[in-house]
Amino acid sequence: MRSTFRVPFALLTLAGVLALPACDDDPEEVEQEPDVAFLELTFGGQTIRIDENGDVTGGTLTFPVGQTTVVARWLKADGSVEPLADEDEFELRIVPSNATIATFTNLGGFDGRITGVVAGQTLTGFQLFHIEEQHEDFEVNATITVQ
Repeated sequence: MRSTFRVPFALLTLAGVLALPACDDDPEEVEQEPDVAFLELTFGGQTIRIDENGDVTGGTLTFPVGQTTVVARWLKADGSVEPLADEDEFELRIVPSNATIATFTNLGGFDGRITGVVAGQTLTGFQLFHIEEQHEDFEVNATITVQ
């Protein structure tokens, strides 16, 4: 009686183990990340670009003492807007290394305000910050000047 019980039980167990992989046939969803090559900033009547190496074109990162509103766009290598960088999931962060020279306040999404505190220069981080995941998907450093 004992061997009769073991064979069907062993077969059922083996069938259950073989069936397990078939239950999880959904492919794992891979979230795409933005492919940003340039940050485009518009402020004070000019539009400048900062590439992934920190090279600035189209103008200078010069701000007056006081407040200046900035608007960011995140661009792919071909110059088109990166559609995966949207304001529902990301925000602009600008992080001056010396807050006695300049500070930044996010006004929502990709809009913000740089406040020039006193004349000087400071190395500054410009970030496409992924809000939910709490990390930068694009970050570049460039020097800003307050005068």
